[in-house]
Amino acid sequence: MKTFGIIATPHRLQSEDTILRVVDWLAIHGASCYLDEGLHDFINGKCSFVPRNQLPQQCDFIITLGGDGTLLATARDVGNAGVPILGINLGSLGFLTQQPERALFNSLERILSGEYEIEERLVLKANADPSVNNDSLYALNDMVIDRGALSRLITIQVRAGNDYVSLYRADGLIISTPTGSTAYNLSAGGPIVFPTIDAIIICPICPHSLTQRPMILSGKSTIDLIVNSPHGEASLHIDGQEAYPLISGHKITIRAAEYRINLVKFSDSSFFEVLRKKMHLGREPNIGI
Repeated sequence: MKTFGIIATPHRLQSEDTILRVVDWLAIHGASCYLDEGLHDFINGKCSFVPRNQLPQQCDFIITLGGDGTLLATARDVGNAGVPILGINLGSLGFLTQQPERALFNSLERILSGEYEIEERLVLKANADPSVNNDSLYALNDMVIDRGALSRLITIQVRAGNDYVSLYRADGLIISTPTGSTAYNLSAGGPIVFPTIDAIIICPICPHSLTQRPMILSGKSTIDLIVNSPHGEASLHIDGQEAYPLISGHKITIRAAEYRINLVKFSDSSFFEVLRKKMHLGREPNIGI
């Protein structure tokens, strides 16, 4: 019997009915489920609740109901447990949560019948100065160093392994996974990278130079960043959801994590189809005269 964990963003749901229908559907089809404990006050039905950080140990799959942000946060909670994640989009864009709400039950049926694939996604791991954070930090999309509330440029020295790369004077620097290449990296002029490629992207944010361009490094690279922010604090952002203050001299080391995040994928959905549908790849401009 398969066991599913459900993580949802309450304000994205029309009502508790969406989750209760999933719970009932799974029970009818011989599967069980646990709900994120954070939904306890939102759901009035008879459901089993588990703390979010314990769901990966008790479930075969995790369903996220929300937007891409819900999936990104869930990926950090799942960590190295390897539990596949199915993202159901209740948000706006839904680039990672590719399945719309109307496809929810069809997606579950295909999982139960084994008609799915697992797509492994690279995760970034950062170790920072102990005054920033004592624990390793993880991101599925990106890690961003920016100038915070400052109105002045910051300077970031970058090394890859034993090689000096460059000194960036910019508003900040994006270190992105291929998964995150279609997020902040894309907005900042970085490249779109196929999501299963083993690579790490460095993309400056508004560099004060005509020659500092985005770069794609091997996924085996170890990247050292040293921040110089003489006029105040800079910030380190993890998937746009966690923030840590930085001061001049702080060093951050970023590399690929020892594990990958497993996303549920179906054979009739492709990366390029999603790019065309949600990012309008290749669409000709419609100029009204």
